[in-house]
Amino acid sequence: MDTILASIKTGYQWAMNSFLLLKKKPFRWALLAFIYVILFLGLPASPLTPLLFNIAIIITWPIFLVVTIGQFREVDFGRSTRFAELIQQIRPSFKKLAGLGAICLVYGLFVTVVTKGDAATLESFATPSSSSLAHSPLDLARIWLILLKFFALLIPLLMATWFAPPIIAFQHATVLHAMKSSIAGSLKYAISLASAWLVLTSVMMLVMLMLGIFFGAFTSVLHMQSRLLMGAIMTLSLLLATSWMLAFQYISYRDVFDPMPIGGGEIAM
Repeated sequence: MDTILASIKTGYQWAMNSFLLLKKKPFRWALLAFIYVILFLGLPASPLTPLLFNIAIIITWPIFLVVTIGQFREVDFGRSTRFAELIQQIRPSFKKLAGLGAICLVYGLFVTVVTKGDAATLESFATPSSSSLAHSPLDLARIWLILLKFFALLIPLLMATWFAPPIIAFQHATVLHAMKSSIAGSLKYAISLASAWLVLTSVMMLVMLMLGIFFGAFTSVLHMQSRLLMGAIMTLSLLLATSWMLAFQYISYRDVFDPMPIGGGEIAM
C-alpha cells in the first residue's frame, strides 16, 4: 500500500512540476503547443490534407517531439541554448527518430486494418438514423467494447513511444533499445503515469466545465460576442492542455531516466 501511495504522490508531483515549468516560458510553450495542434491534430484530421503529407507528418512527429522536449530540458536546466544550436545537437538522431516515426506509421496502419469494421460500426451509430438504436443496452455495450479494443491496441504504441524519442536523441540509443526502455519505464511507473494523467485530465475537464457554464449563462445576452470569446477561451484551454501534456512527458522522462547532458551518458534503466 505504501508503494502505491508513493507512486500516486509521484504522479501528482509530475503533474504539478510540469505546470510550474510552463510558468517559466508560457508564450514559448503556447507557440509550440499551437504548432503541435495544427501539425499533428488539425492537418491529419482534414480531408483536404494530401496522403503523402500525412505520412510525412507521422514520420517526423518524433523529431518535433524531441525538439520540444529539448527546449523544456534547456529551460529546466537553466540554460539559454539557442534554437539553432539545439537543432544541431539533435540532428545526428534525426534518422533514428524518423525510423521511430515509420514504426508508428506501420503500427497505425495495422490498427486501422484490424479495426476497420469497428470504425464502420461506430460511424453507423453516429448517424442520425441510428441514434435511437444507440440507446439500447446491447448497442451501448458494443460501443464500449469497440472503444476498449481501440484503447488496448493503442496502449503498446503509447508505452513504446512515451520515453523513446528523448532516449534516442539524448542518450544515443538505437530505436529498438529506446522502445524497449520506454516500455520498461512505462510498466515500472504505470501508477505514477496514470495518476499524473488523471490530474491533468481532471483539471482540464473542470476548467472546460466551468467555462462552459460561465459562458452559457451569458450566451443569451451577449450572443455573438459571447460565442467568439468562448471559442477563444476554448482554444487557449486546448493550448494549455497540449503544452501541459508535453511538459509532463519531459518531466516524467527526466525523473525516470535521469538524463545527462547531450553528448554522453548511458540509459539509466
